Amino acid sequence: MDKNTSNPTWYWLSDYKVLHVSGEDSVKLLQGQLTNDITQVTEFKGQMNALCTPQGRIQSLFYVLKGENGFLLIMTDDLVEITQTTLKKYGVFYKVNIEPSGAQILGAFGETRQNWSELHLTQTDTDCFNWGSSRFIKVTESPNEAIKENSVMQQWQFADVLDKLPQIQKDSIGEFLPHNLNLPQLKAVSFSKGCYTGQEVIARMEYKAKLKSHMRLISTDGEYILKAGSQLTDDSGSKVGQVILSVAYHGQTSALALIQDKVEKSAKLIPFDQNEPILKQV
Repeated sequence: MDKNTSNPTWYWLSDYKVLHVSGEDSVKLLQGQLTNDITQVTEFKGQMNALCTPQGRIQSLFYVLKGENGFLLIMTDDLVEITQTTLKKYGVFYKVNIEPSGAQILGAFGETRQNWSELHLTQTDTDCFNWGSSRFIKVTESPNEAIKENSVMQQWQFADVLDKLPQIQKDSIGEFLPHNLNLPQLKAVSFSKGCYTGQEVIARMEYKAKLKSHMRLISTDGEYILKAGSQLTDDSGSKVGQVILSVAYHGQTSALALIQDKVEKSAKLIPFDQNEPILKQV
């Protein structure tokens, strides 16, 4: 690691869990289900991945690292059940084991590294991987070194929003296509790996469709709760967007939202059926 991050402070990221996919057919199973090319995951490099419905809608979004005899899928707690259930449905045809791991995820804040938009999770030492523009994670069975602070998850997810790293939450399962969350730009979709569940729809979006909405960063002063999947309107009450991920932290609310391209950057954005908060694109 760089000298600026040689002694990071590690925090326990309590909302993240690990699903362990192991067995001799783990590559075959995941290659046929996930949006990214799982063969590119090594002990030195991980990747973002989505698990989609046949209609191309995202059921789960997570990071994949190499694990013992397979892979470690790192995701928020509310996605573990649907991810495990969906993979097990297809896993009956393969020699695989799909079970939650007891491992914990630790996170540290550090210096900005180059080429982030391309790499996302590139190893910085034997057990530490980049996350976002200036953070690191590691998987451990013994989180004794970690500091447990209730507020750290808010800070971590707030940083995710600022880094434009989307999440799928319980209320937004099945709501979004990979293109809605900029997943191709985040190197989370492979268009050369071959077939996987939802691939036809996703490929059509890439090569034939003209996108009319894109993920944007929006913000306002004050701390508010914006539910994932909820609608956003303009001054006239017309629906012009949808919340993807929202976090309130230190007197500010920032969110990632799917906003129609026709909406002016200076336009006011208001949660549907509410008078506040009034948000604007950043």
